[in-house]
Amino acid sequence: MKLKQFLDSLTSDQLVDRLNLALDGAALGIWDWDLRDNSVQFDRRWCEMLGLEHETTPMLLATWEERVHPDDLAQCYEDIQAYLAGKTEFYDNVHRMRHANGEWVYILDRGRVSGWDAEGKPIRFTGTHFDCTATERAKRVVEQQQQLLADMIHNVPTAVAMFDCDDRYVAASDEWRKLYGLSNHEFIGRAAGEVGLPMPEQWAAARRRAHGGETVATDADAVSFGARRRVFRWSMRPWRANGELAGIVVTTDDISGFVREREERERESRLSVLGLMAGGVAHEINSPLQAMLVNTQMIREELGRAGSDATLLGELNDELEETTRHIGRVVSALRTMSRDGSRDPLVDVDAKSLVAEVADLCQVRFRTRGIHFEIVDELPGVGVFRGRASDTGQILLNLLGNAVDAIDGRDNPWIKLLVSQTEAALTLRVMDSGPGVPEHRVGDLMTPFFTTKPLGKGSGLGLSISRSLAEGQGATLRYLVGADHTTFELALLRSADEQKAC
Repeated sequence: MKLKQFLDSLTSDQLVDRLNLALDGAALGIWDWDLRDNSVQFDRRWCEMLGLEHETTPMLLATWEERVHPDDLAQCYEDIQAYLAGKTEFYDNVHRMRHANGEWVYILDRGRVSGWDAEGKPIRFTGTHFDCTATERAKRVVEQQQQLLADMIHNVPTAVAMFDCDDRYVAASDEWRKLYGLSNHEFIGRAAGEVGLPMPEQWAAARRRAHGGETVATDADAVSFGARRRVFRWSMRPWRANGELAGIVVTTDDISGFVREREERERESRLSVLGLMAGGVAHEINSPLQAMLVNTQMIREELGRAGSDATLLGELNDELEETTRHIGRVVSALRTMSRDGSRDPLVDVDAKSLVAEVADLCQVRFRTRGIHFEIVDELPGVGVFRGRASDTGQILLNLLGNAVDAIDGRDNPWIKLLVSQTEAALTLRVMDSGPGVPEHRVGDLMTPFFTTKPLGKGSGLGLSISRSLAEGQGATLRYLVGADHTTFELALLRSADEQKAC
């Protein structure tokens, strides 16, 4: 009411002055179109936007039409007709117009019917022009950058997708489309769950962090994906436009096949280690069994004699008992080393017992090669580490097997297995009298398929898998550069109780 009173108090000239001030402040030009004869009144500001002289500008609809970009004119009229048909509240359109200097400027054009005849038919259309060139060009740059990024993503050879801040698709590579079952370009602007397989629920927290501006990634993540169980290496990172967070880019690499191959290689490596010691194990068991058979025959013969020698019977029985225990140790060691314990929890393991079991499995191989083997125990008492017996045994068997190959055929070959400890770690070192690893090849150790053995003598997987087995239980495996003899060191976690005692 106060505004109406204020306006009523102004003269016509004052109203015009205030309207001009408002239009100047808003940088708006005015046009008034008479629908009856297509004459148009353009004000001074409208003309200045196009570099025209107001006094010489023809006040005709054709003046506007001739300067609108040919590609934009049809849309202008479509939007006008949509307004006149009642489909929109007002006419609103952004189009290009040719400036007097030949450049194209972007104009935000808005208007409404401002006059009707006696029959209610519109006869006047009035509106404003606003030069939005800077805004539109910036918008086009952003759109071009976004399209460029979308095109790049479309052609990358891995599964990549770009989402806006509302988790709607902006772009996706062909590999992503195959992975998520997306067809053609119907997915653009729609959420993942609406057009194909939804992303795994366990990634929701990572998506929220990425939307918060953080980069999230993982090397291996097993997820239920549709009806299949897959392992992915993935990353989620924010992408920005004009410095503002615009969404996230998600990259997924299906490494299920690689993981299966790695597990198969690990199984093959275990079988290879077991194969190397199989002959020795067979001899370790077969020789005692033969001795047991001889002893039982001697006992039978002795018992068949009158006045049998009790002392001889006792000695034979003692040998049988010790032989039986030895076979039991070999079988126990074989059972420990041959099982897959990769998914077992970490437990306290007696290092001395484990080392003895490993030695039992290798003794025959050492003897047949003429290798002097020695266990050097530097522990003050019982040594216990936190880990997995089967995995640690596999590592030791691999290191000992490599040592045997390294010193095969050399004079006075020897291998030592040293057991020691520090405050935080229980250490197992395998030393041998071999030539060691050439300095320029040390950096390649423990990488898949690298081997210093002759062609056909090694797969190059043993050390890399041993390192994985070590890291899987919090241990470290390394080659000691500069040691007096070839030395590999396995540092295992001390048990919690022993660390407290220290």
